[in-house]
Amino acid sequence: MFIEVHELLTSSATREMLSISLFAEISRGNRVAINISPLCGDNSAHTLQDPIEIPSRQGLIKNRRPAVALQITALILFVSVLGCACKQQSATTNHWQEAEKESVRRGNEARSKYRSGDYQAAKSALLDLLQFLDKVSYPPNAPNEFREDAMLTCLRLAKLEERQGHDAEKATYMKQAVTRCESFPLKGKCDEDNLRELIDRLDALPK
Repeated sequence: MFIEVHELLTSSATREMLSISLFAEISRGNRVAINISPLCGDNSAHTLQDPIEIPSRQGLIKNRRPAVALQITALILFVSVLGCACKQQSATTNHWQEAEKESVRRGNEARSKYRSGDYQAAKSALLDLLQFLDKVSYPPNAPNEFREDAMLTCLRLAKLEERQGHDAEKATYMKQAVTRCESFPLKGKCDEDNLRELIDRLDALPK
């Protein structure tokens, strides 16, 4: 028998129906498998162990009922716990996907103003982007892409201040970029010359 679970077993009526069905199939000596793939998006299945062979059919229910009930209870608990874990994982994934979309939107807007030559508009947009990236990258489990984008934003702020002849502000943002670079794995060195070469190459790419 193959049972497909489409949603978490939270209803007592649903659990009771599943228990009756499982008990009936196991009592007949059939192997039972439950498909839990809708919960996690994979092809997982949980199969109950083969029924214990009892020579006497007359004592079948008497001898096997406790073991079968225990198997059914354990399996329902297994599916319920797994469903909670998968839903939590799915919610976390959706959170980062939404954060990435917002990061791309703000990043495109900031780079557009950065290239426009309007100092005030560009600085405001870059600082807004940096604040957002710092917020979403604060949790330890946040993807490194947000921290890397924050480092690149500091580099663009340094270049922006350089265009205005603001050496002190340029040095401040460049120092921040170096510190951020050293806080996570990045190919290459984190000194100012290498970072400046990196941002110059990125800024030279077609829009």
